[in-house]
Amino acid sequence: MLCGLGTLYLRNDDPRRALGPIEECLRANETYMDAWFLYGQTNEALGDLDRARMGYRKQLEFVPEHQFARMCLRNLEPRQGRRTP
Repeated sequence: MLCGLGTLYLRNDDPRRALGPIEECLRANETYMDAWFLYGQTNEALGDLDRARMGYRKQLEFVPEHQFARMCLRNLEPRQGRRTP
């Protein structure tokens, strides 16, 4: 439910509101399908590229064949650190 709420906020272009429910989802069950991917997407949207990379990498630990996480991680490779607001 929490990840679903986070996804809804993220899809409505509100990553700040998405982060809380997604983090709560991860605290409740860190192996929840796609939760780390959502965490990566949310942090990427917020400009925190280090946390985005960590989320995508964790997703790949749990689901090595997750192609979207792999693609997003690859797209972040040339970029470093945090984006300036």
